[in-house]
Amino acid sequence: MEDELTLKIRLKALAGSFIYGVVVVIIIEPLISLLVDGKFFLGNGAQQLLISMFIFYFIMLYIMKKNR
Repeated sequence: MEDELTLKIRLKALAGSFIYGVVVVIIIEPLISLLVDGKFFLGNGAQQLLISMFIFYFIMLYIMKKNR
């Protein structure tokens, strides 16, 4: 049963997933690339990023539903 609390939890999980994706693209990927390759390289692939955001969304959703 969907209620206002569940919708709020889903929205928070989606926002957290979006912030996670932005942080990965802007900070983590270039830093790892710079440390490993010695080059500043952007972009490993959109599909990999979307899958990791999807997994992060479901983890956050599970944790938030369990703690409500």
